[in-house]
Amino acid sequence: MFSRIFGQKIYLDYAAITPVDLRVVKIMNKILKSHWHNPSSLYDAGVQASKYLEKSRKDVSAILSGVSANSVHSDEIIFTGGGTESNNMAIQGVLKAWKGVGLPHIVTTAIEHPSVKKLVENLIKESKITASFVGVDADGLVDLKELKEILQTHKNIALVSVMLVNNELGTIQPISEIASLIRKYRKEQGGVYPIFHTDACQAPNYIDMQIDKMGVDLLTLDGGKIYGPRGTGCLYIKRNTPIHKIFFGGAQESDLRPGTENLPGIVGFAAALRLVHADKEKENNRLRSFQEYIKKNLPESVSINGTMDPDKRISNNVNICLPGLDAEFLLFKFDVAGIELSTGTTCQNKQEDSRSYVVDALGNECGGSSLRISMGRGTTKRHVETFIKVLGKIIKK
Repeated sequence: MFSRIFGQKIYLDYAAITPVDLRVVKIMNKILKSHWHNPSSLYDAGVQASKYLEKSRKDVSAILSGVSANSVHSDEIIFTGGGTESNNMAIQGVLKAWKGVGLPHIVTTAIEHPSVKKLVENLIKESKITASFVGVDADGLVDLKELKEILQTHKNIALVSVMLVNNELGTIQPISEIASLIRKYRKEQGGVYPIFHTDACQAPNYIDMQIDKMGVDLLTLDGGKIYGPRGTGCLYIKRNTPIHKIFFGGAQESDLRPGTENLPGIVGFAAALRLVHADKEKENNRLRSFQEYIKKNLPESVSINGTMDPDKRISNNVNICLPGLDAEFLLFKFDVAGIELSTGTTCQNKQEDSRSYVVDALGNECGGSSLRISMGRGTTKRHVETFIKVLGKIIKK
């Protein structure tokens, strides 16, 4: 056993959840104290609350527009309860709007987040769709040749869903190239399908988020990944995208997400997105140096899962393989030593089979022996140095 080096544990699981930025808390407290009224109310306090709601919508759309001013409109932003809800709204909403002949076909990948992968698998089980799961190469990048072949084979593809940044590996998928293939398919088919969706929850802290460069129709974001409040997020829906509501009740959020809006959460989400956007370059450079340190100082028996090309992997992620060792046992060892990290997606950890299907998709059979190190604002050089020291001790035990 190792004594903890610091008074508190070292947190290296930022891909699972980020702490709320204190600047965001301050902004949310203002709303909680002074603008707690229902934004749908017609009296003055409700109107004032509504103004904060719409300002948040404009702020999010401006960040997703980037330098191309107004390429994203505020009415294209639907506030939600987070990434999983947004993914469900996107996929199920497109399927409800489908008017093609026969069962709709969904194309996704073998390494999607469970909120996409399990939803698609369940829809297959219920005989509501057919689907293709595109494989990835040893670097963790989508096989574009396989995707192209699928697009050439199927004539009733309703949706393509590919995550922008993988939550376990940190790999950045070639979204704009996939969008180009989809545009070619649409032209050949003479229609609006397939709709292109991306789960971008892990992306805003580290990469360019301009929608027009990506070429997507639907995009998912989550407040809990960007130092905002958990239980918040949004779904970008490009104008004229065929999508139907899957929830029923009030007409809030363009009649797609009923219920009184979580105004403090929404304002906090928008504020957090503004802050990570402003801090992106500086934080990227800092974390990239830590990522390189870990890479260069890993024990010889430990390898890295996925590419380490800085253009194809976000700066805060290192996913390692420890052949012959059990990932959950390693997790316990690190926890005792005062370091918090994960074996993969937290949405899978408490299930009977917590083996990483994402790592297994790389073809190295390391899904049961891998750990994800994901860094963030609170990570210091001393933290990564301590991680390397503890890793060496655990391997020798």
